[in-house]
Amino acid sequence: MNLIYRTGFMILVFCCILACNRHCNVKGIVVTEQLLIVSQEKSVAYCELLDLALNGNNQAIKQLSLIDFKDSAGYDHGAILVKIICKIGEEKYIYAIHSLNLEQKKIYFPTWM
Repeated sequence: MNLIYRTGFMILVFCCILACNRHCNVKGIVVTEQLLIVSQEKSVAYCELLDLALNGNNQAIKQLSLIDFKDSAGYDHGAILVKIICKIGEEKYIYAIHSLNLEQKKIYFPTWM
C-alpha cells in the first residue's frame, strides 16, 4: 500500500513539474510562460518567430515588433525585443522595421506623430 502512495506522489510531482515549467529558450533568450500563453491566445508562434528573427529574418523581426501585448506580457515582450536588438545589432533591426507605414508607427509612437 505504501508503494502505491509513493508511486502516486511521484506521478503527481512529475506532472506538476511538467505543467509548471512551460517556456522556451531560443539561443539564450527565455520566453516566459505568461508571454507564451498570451501569444497562443493571439495565434502567434512566438518561439518560432523569435528563432527566425535571431537568424536575421527581416519579416520575423518586423512581425515581432508589431505584436501588441498588454500588462506583464508587454514588459516581457519589450525585454525580448531589446535582447533581439543586442544580438542582431541596431542597424539590422532598424533596417528590418524601416518599411513600417505611418499607421503602424502610430500604434507604437502615438505622441510622436
